[in-house]
Amino acid sequence: LLFELLRSAVHVDPAKGCERVRQAMAELPKRELSPQRRNLWGSLATEVAPWDLKLRDELLSLAIAEGRRALGDAALWVEKPLPPGTMSRSNPERISEFQKGTLNFEMRLWSAILDRRASRSSTVDRIAVLVDDAREKGYVLLGCLIAAYDIPLISTLSALDPNLYLVVMTKLWGIAQTAEYACAIAAGRWHGGRRDSITGVLATYAIDNGVTHARVSEVMMHYDIEKAWARVPQYFVIAHWAWIDPEAALAAAEADPDKHNRGFLLAEVGMAWAYLRTEQIDRITKNPTDNPFQDYHVRKAAAAELEWRRLGNAPRNTKNKASPVIDRLGSNSPRRIFGRAGAHPDTLAILNNPADTSWLKGPERELRLNEALEIAYFEPGSPRKFWTIIPFLADSTLPDHELSGIARSKALRGSPSEAMVLVARIRSAQQYVWATTSVAEAVLWRGD
Repeated sequence: LLFELLRSAVHVDPAKGCERVRQAMAELPKRELSPQRRNLWGSLATEVAPWDLKLRDELLSLAIAEGRRALGDAALWVEKPLPPGTMSRSNPERISEFQKGTLNFEMRLWSAILDRRASRSSTVDRIAVLVDDAREKGYVLLGCLIAAYDIPLISTLSALDPNLYLVVMTKLWGIAQTAEYACAIAAGRWHGGRRDSITGVLATYAIDNGVTHARVSEVMMHYDIEKAWARVPQYFVIAHWAWIDPEAALAAAEADPDKHNRGFLLAEVGMAWAYLRTEQIDRITKNPTDNPFQDYHVRKAAAAELEWRRLGNAPRNTKNKASPVIDRLGSNSPRRIFGRAGAHPDTLAILNNPADTSWLKGPERELRLNEALEIAYFEPGSPRKFWTIIPFLADSTLPDHELSGIARSKALRGSPSEAMVLVARIRSAQQYVWATTSVAEAVLWRGD
């Protein structure tokens, strides 16, 4: 739980988060806690690495000391017998074996990184040997999963020192494979909210060495737009670029000499303009192309957005706010309109007196409560009204781990209001901490 809180603090506010990590470093050793299989300090070092290299190295020193303590405690690695009548999906002894072996490899890696200033070339050689040793050790079968020793080690190296990772892995794998793997790691970090210098280094290496996947284009748009436009297929780039810099994206699309390609690019730019430059949509549709999507759907989206705002709703002027609407452009089914101007009378009554909903009965009770929550969440001012309404909802029958997973998904791609309602229904302290931190990060990354 402590790791989840500290990790989330670093993600949300790196400076304050790193300070909280320092406080934990000063306080926890005083408590003489028993050793754990999961190395807290090593995990935190990968979180602070993009922001504070000195703190990263201090954490690695603590991680090595704590790792030695854990490896020296034989009882820690003995699996407890299962309760009578239960069956494990995997061999507990194999899990213990894999965790112990992984810790040994990680400690060697941490030590090599700390010694890098003495001789960088010898550090590269040490880590290359280490990766080879992990690959030779192979893998462990954990039920239906295959856990390889080298994969988590390579991932940890990339998170602690991306430049060292690129040198070592290029030596072992060559440029092409290292670039592909760097792309995969960068995309994973990006979609996990880790939009930092390490992600930029990995994505830049990938695109500089011939990787042109759509997933690397989205990352590079935030680090080097010109490089992404020049090296990645333009239809991957334009949809992201239009939301970041709509004027520049429009100029690039209009400059394309091919009429068909220009129509495609303008249609992509137009969908962003329908929400960012709604009143100026004629600047998109004036361009002669052979793409009917541009002429019909772009105008339809802009007209719908103007009507939405006329009803008193806040502009949907970010990609996350507009995406659910864009995804349903071909549908004529009605969409719920959030905001008091289009709300049901019962919903307004709840908002006017959220402390008493006893008068609301029948099958529509839950629907009206959820509508009131959605409006209250986005209204300016104190969130007290939002939290006052939540207890009136019926309890969920879903287990906590499912509520936690659905909440994070809602926060990333759906309604943050619904995500927080789900979090409030979680009973387990562990799942509650995991859900609150992941939902808070997801809402922050959305940029809404």
